[in-house]
Amino acid sequence: MPGEVSLAHNGVLFLDELAEFSRRTLDALRQPIEDKKVSVARVNGTHTYPAGFMFVTAMNPCPCGYYPGPKCRCTDYEIIKYRGKISGPIMDRIDIQKEVHPVGFFDIENQNATYSSIELREKVESARRIQQDRYKDEEGISCNAQMTTSMIQKYCELDADSLKLLKEISEKYGYSARVIHKLLRLARTSADLDGAEKIRKEDIEKVLSCRDLDESNSKMMVVK
Repeated sequence: MPGEVSLAHNGVLFLDELAEFSRRTLDALRQPIEDKKVSVARVNGTHTYPAGFMFVTAMNPCPCGYYPGPKCRCTDYEIIKYRGKISGPIMDRIDIQKEVHPVGFFDIENQNATYSSIELREKVESARRIQQDRYKDEEGISCNAQMTTSMIQKYCELDADSLKLLKEISEKYGYSARVIHKLLRLARTSADLDGAEKIRKEDIEKVLSCRDLDESNSKMMVVK
């Protein structure tokens, strides 16, 4: 019988408290996330199951869960060791990485939203129509997330300012080619959501803001 990874096919695989999973378990996710399939070796042979899921996960920022607030009792070394449980290859495969800070009382009371649920749905549906039309001649491709490397070069052309910004940030954090490609796919989606024909500098800025952990982890590497 297939496991949770394959059962999540065409759905969402959510792992809570990611750092509490064993390194072996997390590294076993590398192939399914990348290839959208999972191979299981059994006595009677190897079986391959589909595993095209959206990977969503959550974890505390440190062992006690209160970093960077005043209640945090963890040392810098303990925080680095805790976050180090998640390997670089796994982090590379997570497109959007956001830190969620404590919500204040007045923030809870504030019910104002930039977009209503209906408006958001309309924007997403419009972006999906744009993508389906863009890839109508590409076999097996219907959305930006499925773009191959050659397609990224074809559909994610950057102007000089956008290219300069992406190059500076990539060099600062040592982004791998996989991360850069993920950022370009996200930037293409950002432009689609706004109905823009080309990727703009603001799209690059927006997707870079979805990588909070790069800045946070780089600061933590300086151990006091």
